[in-house]
Amino acid sequence: MSNKEESLGHVSHLECLNCGEKYTLQRLIKEQGSILVNICYDMCMGPLDVKYDYEGICSILTQEEISKRPDTFWKLKELLPANEINVASDRPFTPLVESKEIGKKLGIRLYFKLDCNNLPTSSFKDRPVALAFNRAIESGYDTVYVASTGNLAIATAFQAMECGFKIHAYVPNSLGKIKKDAIRKYLPHGTFNELDLSYDDCNILSMKECDAHNEASGKKHCFVPNNSFRPFYKEGSKTSGFEIAFQLQKKGISGEAHVFYPLGSGALFCSAYKGFNELGMLGLSNLKPRMWGIQPEQCSPIIDAIGKEDIVPVKNPKTIAKSIAIGKPGSGHQSLDVMAKSNGGGFKVSEKEILENNLDLYFSEGIFCQFVGGTVMAGIKKAVKEGKIKKGEVVVANITGTGKGRIEDDLLEISEEFGYKEKAEQLLKEVGAW
Repeated sequence: MSNKEESLGHVSHLECLNCGEKYTLQRLIKEQGSILVNICYDMCMGPLDVKYDYEGICSILTQEEISKRPDTFWKLKELLPANEINVASDRPFTPLVESKEIGKKLGIRLYFKLDCNNLPTSSFKDRPVALAFNRAIESGYDTVYVASTGNLAIATAFQAMECGFKIHAYVPNSLGKIKKDAIRKYLPHGTFNELDLSYDDCNILSMKECDAHNEASGKKHCFVPNNSFRPFYKEGSKTSGFEIAFQLQKKGISGEAHVFYPLGSGALFCSAYKGFNELGMLGLSNLKPRMWGIQPEQCSPIIDAIGKEDIVPVKNPKTIAKSIAIGKPGSGHQSLDVMAKSNGGGFKVSEKEILENNLDLYFSEGIFCQFVGGTVMAGIKKAVKEGKIKKGEVVVANITGTGKGRIEDDLLEISEEFGYKEKAEQLLKEVGAW
């Protein structure tokens, strides 16, 4: 075991999100031979979460120190699980911009967090993938397996190309041609497998084949970013919370704010909330986020479970918001906890509402995004209508992926179905995609 595995930056231990069992890095190495463990193997088999030496970090991350650092992905490197920075070393914050029109119409102070800008593949998946590859490089891995509804495979393929890793990608046949082409763009070394399976089944297959190759080679050199290194992978998404808090602070905004995310697996939602909480714990922010998750009606296992004990998986989900068409959400129960703890909640929205709001985002705000953007905006409008958001309150809409090169093959078909063909054609002409 290398020294790089015996310590991991300022990480103190991994902790089970279900039962609270704590695993120090030394214990993991002694009992499992590696710190790359993602379940509570000794107690309840629950998911593990990364914890840090917050007392030690507090003396380093002062307001004065932070003010000296550039606004980049690694601005708070002490709160990320790494010994060395191997990827995304100078990646800037993504923009947080105020609404031009929609916010005024709704009577709220609306801001858009644009993860469709300033990230290498223009989706939030570049965040967790960066941490997964950073961990893989430090641990001596060289091959990645990934299943995806688009964005994760695109981000993984890009990072694999940058790092010289081999890649094996698995996608459902139902994925649009343009998304498939976006993945192939970054596949100089690897395989692209189109399968007549749901995303969840593609994911299971990718994990099985990854394990089989590791077993056949007699060493662990292959990984699945959102599974093999899941506790560390999720920490990359935490940077979304860091950035929003700092950006609102620069705009003079503190106290309560409504923060809206689309929900797929729920990992981004939960990780961002963890980021907000860590800043508050260290006295670096007094933002109090109320967390709201939004899902399509045709794939809403988390929202449907609000107030219930169990999450019922959705088999073969079919929605235009394909990037969140995850029927068995890995962080579903944790998402429900976040909603409750933050005094937030969730909504599900129709396919027509998603489309209408996607078009509205472009024609009102100039934002061309994936259908998850329309999903979030439809949820915000419902929250305003139902009185969950009061006039003049601060709202952040997370726009987690670009529309360019991602939704063109879906947009015309669904627009014609709901009577918006002319608007969709105009949009595609203006963005040069049709």
